[in-house]
Amino acid sequence: MMFKTFFLSLLFLTAGVASAIAQKTNTSYENMATEVLHRINKHRADIGLKPLVMNSVISRIAAEHSTNMGQKKTPFGHDGMNERVTRAGKELKISYSRWGENVANGQKDAADVVAMWLESKGHRENIEGDYNLTGIGIAKGKNGSLFFTQIFIKKSN
Repeated sequence: MMFKTFFLSLLFLTAGVASAIAQKTNTSYENMATEVLHRINKHRADIGLKPLVMNSVISRIAAEHSTNMGQKKTPFGHDGMNERVTRAGKELKISYSRWGENVANGQKDAADVVAMWLESKGHRENIEGDYNLTGIGIAKGKNGSLFFTQIFIKKSN
């Protein structure tokens, strides 16, 4: 009986530690996503554009894409972008008129990924585009590198 109690205690302790580690990891990526948004909105303000509003549903969908790319369940890139945006529109019960997506892999932090996106014509066009909602998801891949996804949506009035 004492062994069984010890084993169950050990099991709960291990599960609790794993949960705490997962929570810390998710929080650090949420903080990094917030920093990405801050840097992008600063750039938009510098050129006279309105800020993007972070949306938790869009961020969850972006994070799923980053996770899938990192776990090699989907190729790195924009495969399935239209489906992600359609899903976001349905879950949010909104109409939208345009959308875009930026992805990146291998940058170490928010500053690096935003700098890379701003140096790339297509990524910069999304950042400076006529959008009002965004979601940002970051995940660590099997190889240990970070995968970033930012979805841009122009919500219709």
